[in-house]
Amino acid sequence: MGAKNLVPQSIVDSAVSQHQQAILELRQAEFEKRLAALDETRVAAQLARRDIHAPVDGIVITRMIGPGEYVFAQAPIIQIARIDPLHIEVFLPTELFKNVKVGQIAKVKPAAPIGGEYEAEVIVIDRVFDAASDTFGVRLRLDNPEGKLVAGIDCKIEIGGL
Repeated sequence: MGAKNLVPQSIVDSAVSQHQQAILELRQAEFEKRLAALDETRVAAQLARRDIHAPVDGIVITRMIGPGEYVFAQAPIIQIARIDPLHIEVFLPTELFKNVKVGQIAKVKPAAPIGGEYEAEVIVIDRVFDAASDTFGVRLRLDNPEGKLVAGIDCKIEIGGL
C-alpha cells in the first residue's frame, strides 16, 4: 500500500517502526525466558544441596541433629543401622584357624524370639590372634533383603560341622 501511495508515508513508517519494536520486544522476552530457565536450574541445584541422603539403606538408631539446627558438611546427623546384609562377628578358638576358609558357608541360628536357621558366608578371617583369649575373629555375611532378621541378637554358628 505504501509503494502504491494508497496510504500516507507517515503511517507506513509508523507501522514499520511498530513492527521492528515488536520484534525487539519478542527477542527481549525470549532472552528473559532463557534467563528464567537458567535461574530455575540454579535455584533447583541450590535446593538439591539441602537434601540429605544416607549412604546406605537402613534403620535410624540415633538422631544427632534436630530440625532447624545448623549442619555442616562433615557433621554426623543420624546413626543408621544397615540390616541388609547383616555382618556377624564370631570369635573362634585358634585351633580351628586352619578349618575356616573365606567363602565357606555357615549355619546361623538366631536366639529366641527370632529362631530359625540361615546360611551366611565367611567373608573375613582375622590374621591376628587374641593371645589373652586364644581366639581369632571371623566375619560372616548374611543376606537379609526382607529385613525379617534383626541386628544385634545372639546367634549360634555352625561352620563346616565345627
